[in-house]
Amino acid sequence: MPGPISPSPHLVLPRPAAPRWPSTWDQQPGETNYTVEASTSGIGGSYTPIPAATGIAANIVTFTHTGLSLATEYCYRVKAYSTEATPPPSAYSLPKCMTTPPDAPVTRCLHQ
Repeated sequence: MPGPISPSPHLVLPRPAAPRWPSTWDQQPGETNYTVEASTSGIGGSYTPIPAATGIAANIVTFTHTGLSLATEYCYRVKAYSTEATPPPSAYSLPKCMTTPPDAPVTRCLHQ
């Protein structure tokens, strides 16, 4: 029987040093997949699952979000799903936000 799973992943978005920003969330024991959601309407705004980041396989905490607009705030949250964990994860990570540079090509990299 799998062990307990924490109630939500912990998402970290470090300050951007280049157009590609590394971001991480901690791996959740017993997870079966992850979903990353984004918002451009602020930290308390409406979040939408990123199609390419829905159902990210267990043990994979890497995702690159491309095609972002310049000078735009993007907020992210992540949720682990598990059919085996006791109890199952029930909450999203706390959302974190970053603003893309005003004049550079942009790629958001979420990775471990």
